[in-house]
Amino acid sequence: HFPASGELKLLERQYWLRSTGSFGSIRVNTSVYSGKWMFEVVLYTSGIQQLGWTTQFTPWDHEDGVGDHPHSYAYDGNRVQKWGGGGGKASYGKPWEKGDVIGCCLDCNKGQIDFYQNGVHLGVAYDNISTVFNTTTADSNALFSYFP
Repeated sequence: HFPASGELKLLERQYWLRSTGSFGSIRVNTSVYSGKWMFEVVLYTSGIQQLGWTTQFTPWDHEDGVGDHPHSYAYDGNRVQKWGGGGGKASYGKPWEKGDVIGCCLDCNKGQIDFYQNGVHLGVAYDNISTVFNTTTADSNALFSYFP
């Protein structure tokens, strides 16, 4: 079972996901808080998608998902932008195409997020993200674990 919003269909083969409505979101049910992590997504459309990392504090609905909250970070190659971190959107990456493989990388120890497209590094998308290693006193009760 995965937390999800919107009209989504989870297909049985290898966690294939298809949105059948407006802007749907899904998050896996396992999080990470230290070390280096990566997941890959094979695109079956070149359409609008925001792929990345989110925390337990990110609210979900049919309009907002990964990248739409201060504690979530995303890349969208259709709009060629990165989204999130409380900074809104900014130019990033290059246009993606159907069949591209997108790598979403998180280094919890450095507080850094990078993306790859077909094995090519697109550059550091975010640095100084909140982690258990760099939370402020005000955030000391918050466990910043990230979900793909």
